[in-house]
Amino acid sequence: MPGTASRRRARRGQLFWRVYLFGLLLLLAVGLAAGLAHRLSGGPAPWLRAGDRIARYLGAELRPALGDPARLRAELGRLAAAFEAELAVFGADHRPLAASPGAAPGPETRLPDRPRWERHAHRWRLVVPLRGEPQPAYLVALMPAEPGLPRLLVVVLAVLLALALVSVPFARAIVRPIEQLTRTARALAGGDLSARSGIVRRDETGELAAALDDMAGRLQRLRDSERELQGEIRTRQEAWEQRRQSFRPVLGEEEIAFIVSRWKGIPVTRLQEAETRLDAAERAPAAEVGPALRRQPVSLRDLATCAAERFAAAHPEHALELELDSAVGEIDADPALLRRVLDNLLDNAAKYSEPGAGPIQLAATSTPEPVAVEVRDRGIGVASEDLPRLFAPFFRTDRSRSRGTGGSGLGLSLCARILEAHGGRIEARLRPGGGLTLRFELPVG
Repeated sequence: MPGTASRRRARRGQLFWRVYLFGLLLLLAVGLAAGLAHRLSGGPAPWLRAGDRIARYLGAELRPALGDPARLRAELGRLAAAFEAELAVFGADHRPLAASPGAAPGPETRLPDRPRWERHAHRWRLVVPLRGEPQPAYLVALMPAEPGLPRLLVVVLAVLLALALVSVPFARAIVRPIEQLTRTARALAGGDLSARSGIVRRDETGELAAALDDMAGRLQRLRDSERELQGEIRTRQEAWEQRRQSFRPVLGEEEIAFIVSRWKGIPVTRLQEAETRLDAAERAPAAEVGPALRRQPVSLRDLATCAAERFAAAHPEHALELELDSAVGEIDADPALLRRVLDNLLDNAAKYSEPGAGPIQLAATSTPEPVAVEVRDRGIGVASEDLPRLFAPFFRTDRSRSRGTGGSGLGLSLCARILEAHGGRIEARLRPGGGLTLRFELPVG
């Protein structure tokens, strides 16, 4: 549906943007943590931000004291404490005039003509020319360039702590639904088809969860349908087992065992078809004992017409021509069994004929006795050597096996048994040009 597709496109990419925004948030947190740690650690030395002004300030403070060694030492001490630096003043001959308490920097090799900053190990070295009385001089200062090791550790730890705190909700937001999907998938793999993720989100993770839950629902419905089908198959198999004794007069124990083993586990529609065909076998033995056969006057014309109507409804792709002799009338027979003979012969003709090969013909004639019925087709036919065995139980020709039409090879055999029970007979003939004619004869009375 267009609406569903547009909603899916709108959701697509939301997980990417969520991850991207969390990344920006992490960068912001790192920046804030670094700034805070830098401030807590004392910040950068002021001379790194205003080097020229500091040089002018130091020169202005020290020039008036160049002629007074005591005052010069005092000024150096004050400035050294203020800037946390080591200071020393040298004359034109590079001899020290005064220095701050403690260690002092060394002299230059020549008189500087302007202030100069340079890197000196882990500190900054500042040289400032001092022009005054009684002689030219210059200042050398060593100033700390960056925080010491403890302050650096504070910065690093603060940044790591900020990352750890901000990453927790981000990690949980991503991992939680994935863990839930994993638990659901494992439950489904373990056979629990009622498991669902229950995740409802408008992003790629939510779409994956919806697909997983939908798949689980489909699997559960398929399993329920399979259980219902298996239950129906078991019921039919049990019914078949109960009817085994009724088949013995016609088929025998080995043939019955073959039928039961062949149809165990096949689809219900095939069981229904087989059950319908073997109904004839269940009732055919009655012909052998005479009175149990349900004979009655029956119109062969009506039976053939009804069989043609059933064939047209079941096989609309095949054309059927009905040829009934005007002399065909009533015969004394079991109508249910004779109807099954006609249906079986017509279905057999349709099974082995292509729809465009030519019409199937159902013809009935009377001379007046016996009554003869023929079913003619233009199908694949059989080999001439197979004609004598065509009505044997379970016989299937090589052509039918290669065609893959299915069946058990019982249909024509049961037709022969039913017709024999009525005192009739059936035979097969090859048609010129291809196809087969199945002809059976029945006595009128």
